[in-house]
Amino acid sequence: MNIDRLHQLREEKGLTRVQVAKEFAVSPSTYGKWELGKRKPDSDTMIKLAELYQVSVDYLLGTTDNPMPASEKKEVSIRDEDIKFALWGEAKDEITEEEMEDVRAYARFVAERKKRTGG
Repeated sequence: MNIDRLHQLREEKGLTRVQVAKEFAVSPSTYGKWELGKRKPDSDTMIKLAELYQVSVDYLLGTTDNPMPASEKKEVSIRDEDIKFALWGEAKDEITEEEMEDVRAYARFVAERKKRTGG
């Protein structure tokens, strides 16, 4: 665990060791030992710490410098007019709702495939 990050994240949230310890039902001493690197929280607690501080577990562990979990990166919203323009160069009105749903379904398929393959 990256001890500097745990301490820094707690301070950024404006929390005391006592407050965080209470949140995790541990003594302030135990939480303090996590921050000092003298003890390590179990994996379930690591996940909960990451959720509390809104960072990835990898960030807490120090294996990445990117605090934002990949799954929480903002999704780009694409309007139907954008799809029509991308496909036909203009926002055509003739496309049926069924055809638009096919395009949306394919877009969801591509997005899911990209998530699974990490590409």
